[in-house]
Amino acid sequence: DNKVVGPLLVMNTVMPTAMVLAHRRNGNEDFAEMSQRVATRAQILLKDNPESLSLVKAAREAAAIKADGEAPVSGEKQDPGMPAYWIKFYEKYEYDSDMCGAISAALSNVISGSS
Repeated sequence: DNKVVGPLLVMNTVMPTAMVLAHRRNGNEDFAEMSQRVATRAQILLKDNPESLSLVKAAREAAAIKADGEAPVSGEKQDPGMPAYWIKFYEKYEYDSDMCGAISAALSNVISGSS
């Protein structure tokens, strides 16, 4: 069911992408490389799952907003198809603007590579 799988695939791109930066900041390149591999695998799965494209776009929009330091958007915070859901998610895990910038780039890569 894509209502479950779609958000999980997005989260499996978002979370390890943010952790790459966290691990590098802590001087642990081995963990950063492992996180990058997980994020890359999730991106491949997302590219092969066009039903999740609207979720990817919402998560990317939210990451771009957070990366630019803009005010949170309004909207349904329980619907992963809405940017407000992902802004709440990024705030919950305390992703900073650099992490959100990396997330935005990773999700943009998924969007540009989707068939």
